Amino acid sequence: MRRKKKKVRDKVKDERKHFKRRLKERYGLEANRHDIHDIVYLIQHGKCNFVLRQSNRITVWDVPFKGETVRIVYDKVRKAPVTALLLEWDLENVDFSDDGVEEEVN
Repeated sequence: MRRKKKKVRDKVKDERKHFKRRLKERYGLEANRHDIHDIVYLIQHGKCNFVLRQSNRITVWDVPFKGETVRIVYDKVRKAPVTALLLEWDLENVDFSDDGVEEEVN
């Protein structure tokens, strides 16, 4: 029996869910769909600080959110935040794999 292919919208939902989990885990902040929309707006209009371009599709931004600065990995193809990183992490040692989960490189 063939496995059903995952739809692109499912990938976006998974990335959003992952982002919300990491935001809560690392900053103690909660985000709803309106907050995520506002974050995407800030990134798309350059109203936050650009940190790093990981690839043609993935960029890292420092975004003001609920009174704090949050480091966000953004996927421009899906127009969605992928994950939230801690500001003190050294980005030279972090690999952003295509599955939307960050892994530390040794």
